[in-house]
Amino acid sequence: MARAYAGRRRLPGTLRVVVLLTLTAGLVMPVAGAQGMVTSGAPTPMFSDGDGIHVVAVTPIDSRQYNVRVLSEALGRAVDIRILLPSDYAQLGTARFPVLYLFHGTSGRASDWVTMGDAEATTAPLELITVMPDAGFDGDGGSWFTNWVDTSTPKGPSRWETFHVSQLVPWVDANLRTVAERRGRAIAGLSQGGFGSMTYAARHPDTFVAAASFSGAPEIDRDPDVIIGATAVIEATALGLNQTEPEAMFGSRVTNEVNWQGHDPSTLMTNLRGMGLFLWTATGMQGPYDPSPNPGASGIEYMTHVSTQHFHDHLVEEGIPSYYNDYVYGTNMQHGFQLARSLLARHRGNKQVIMVTDGEPTAHLDNGRVYFAYPPTFRTIQETLKEVQRCTRDRIVINTFMLERGPYLTEFINRVTKLNKGRAFFVQPERLGEYILVDYVSGRQQRRHSRAS
Repeated sequence: MARAYAGRRRLPGTLRVVVLLTLTAGLVMPVAGAQGMVTSGAPTPMFSDGDGIHVVAVTPIDSRQYNVRVLSEALGRAVDIRILLPSDYAQLGTARFPVLYLFHGTSGRASDWVTMGDAEATTAPLELITVMPDAGFDGDGGSWFTNWVDTSTPKGPSRWETFHVSQLVPWVDANLRTVAERRGRAIAGLSQGGFGSMTYAARHPDTFVAAASFSGAPEIDRDPDVIIGATAVIEATALGLNQTEPEAMFGSRVTNEVNWQGHDPSTLMTNLRGMGLFLWTATGMQGPYDPSPNPGASGIEYMTHVSTQHFHDHLVEEGIPSYYNDYVYGTNMQHGFQLARSLLARHRGNKQVIMVTDGEPTAHLDNGRVYFAYPPTFRTIQETLKEVQRCTRDRIVINTFMLERGPYLTEFINRVTKLNKGRAFFVQPERLGEYILVDYVSGRQQRRHSRAS
């Protein structure tokens, strides 16, 4: 299976597509509702000052992508915001689009998801605005997504939460045609950015409808074994990468413990009830997408794995639903289909699941517990097919892209297509985005044609 990584490492193609298709399913995707006036030669967006943000420079990179350099008194120095617009943003002159706020990891930059995550190609088929802001200064250790306790460091005020939530969100709504409501905003991040997405979601549940963490640390202050590791990493980041005092961000554990608790998504967990929650994690063991062993990155991945496991366990205790993908547990299609049914129950019209897989199901859920076996057991296959039948009953079409053509996977997918009447494709990984884009565009053209007639 593809795996997510800590730090600034490249996300494999399969994961990138599944992540974005799954996350955006939690948003209001107003494809039909936002069929605005079609215009030709519509002007490019104008980015203006407002909401505490001063625009320093705007650099158009291509027809969809902009880099906006901004300055805010909350930060005290300029940072970048990378923005990806829908492919037809200019043509649909009055349409409004949901927004995905996407954060990089430690020592990252606003451009990371484009240069190392193929965000532009992945989002091309989606009616979605993607906003990727800096979460640190010039690739340093990062902000840890909080208003720093020590505002007198050489880094400046470093009121990052104020910038990201109180300033950036309304500034984006004012400058772009967004669905400027909770139902139109999702938030996600990698590694340190995964902590950022969950802490902002927990502290501002009225702002975001869905949140995702990819190899993130969604708990920093609830379980003793997590507290020790989280404190060491955060304070080492401040001292070693930011060259500030270790306690500059959250303050001392002795005198500012309440501040640590107040930013811990696990402590604030009940605020997440009713939100779409998505968690990906792995143990740090070397996988097929690792070019060479990296003990440092593997160690960080292991610590985020412990954090995510504890966070998910507490979600289960609280009865808060989430999508949880722990790569030591193999391929859990049953849970994926359950999640898709829950999300698509809110939507009218055509309902579709796009499944990208390189293997047959090897895990299933039973009363909240994951059961894994390879080769897959008869029970796992049957529980997965039951969920396919439920999707079929709910008129949800399952279209499958197979990255491998093994006999067991082929046999299983044949059973899925027989039950569901969806389609199955075998495709090389490097051409996956091209296939999905062609299928999406074709479907949209058919819908527009039917309305015109």
